[in-house]
Amino acid sequence: MDQPSITLIRPSVSQACVIEKISELYQLEVLKIRKLEGYDDLNFSVECKSLEDGGKAEKYVCKIMNNVDSLETGVIEAHHQMMERLHEGGIVVSQPVLNIRKQYFTTERFNDVGHVFRLLTYIEGSIEGFKGFENEALRARKCSWMLKNAPKIIQFLPAIGDTGRQEIVKSFVKEFDELVTPVIPCLESGVIHGDMNGHNLLVDGTRIAGLIDFADQYGNTAAQDLCLCQTVPVFGALLPERVTKSW
Repeated sequence: MDQPSITLIRPSVSQACVIEKISELYQLEVLKIRKLEGYDDLNFSVECKSLEDGGKAEKYVCKIMNNVDSLETGVIEAHHQMMERLHEGGIVVSQPVLNIRKQYFTTERFNDVGHVFRLLTYIEGSIEGFKGFENEALRARKCSWMLKNAPKIIQFLPAIGDTGRQEIVKSFVKEFDELVTPVIPCLESGVIHGDMNGHNLLVDGTRIAGLIDFADQYGNTAAQDLCLCQTVPVFGALLPERVTKSW
């Protein structure tokens, strides 16, 4: 029997309530608090000092998860294990902070809805990437992989013999045209790597040692590098083994 669907509820929590919870769960006094960007979750940058000994002020990220993801505690624990693994390998990543209950997260109720509440260490830096780098030749370059060119995949439909699958592709292109194409001009753009995937990221153990192959650089939406980095492994996993072996 199918489980009833759960309506996703983004946390609605005041800053005063967040400050109180951090004091209660972590014995920290919040000196500064600032709301961060978030989609389904609620995130804050906080600067705190210990209530016990005062001590030096430290920065953290307070994350309050939506009610649906809060149910997947095994996944949250896996996230923390991955953070620890990367940290041990020398990669700078956030680390979960133990609360007074000796737990890395708790489920707290806000407006009678359960949300996972946790603190992560704060990493100084920016998410600028290639931002600020400009080049006229790269800006003017035309590439089939540009996000705005995605609907042009329609011209390759004959390569799909099954008409049912052709209709699936058409439906995705239609949705793309309706939802994505209109907002592309509003997205942050700049020069991107263009082919950021597992084949071009050099790894030394668990440490990212370098980035290679800049042949596909061009001007595009900044988010595309991240999207491609996530898509390529999925694409490879779905292909038949005989195809992946030929790469």
